[in-house]
Amino acid sequence: MKNYFIIFDKNGELFTLIAKCGASWRLFSGSGEELSEHLSISGLKEKDRFSLGEDSVLLFEANMNIPVKIVGDYSTYLWCTKESALSKLEEPEKAVLTEALSRTA
Repeated sequence: MKNYFIIFDKNGELFTLIAKCGASWRLFSGSGEELSEHLSISGLKEKDRFSLGEDSVLLFEANMNIPVKIVGDYSTYLWCTKESALSKLEEPEKAVLTEALSRTA
């Protein structure tokens, strides 16, 4: 079981936060339930929590103008559009992101 932490900002257009882990772009995820194990950002608002198969998805709204501090295995982060994020991610994370962002409307 994995927990995915999806962070988004509706700044006119919908943006989502992804992170570089090794050579790959990834969603913030892990076995722990605390987002603070992966990043620190002020002003997060939890918007939804749901199951997707055996995994849990936690959806947070944030302001992308507030700096993000990442920890753990991540080397950098990127705020990007849904389309850009999907082009950088691999399955099953593409499916997780698509489902999560469909719940932001």
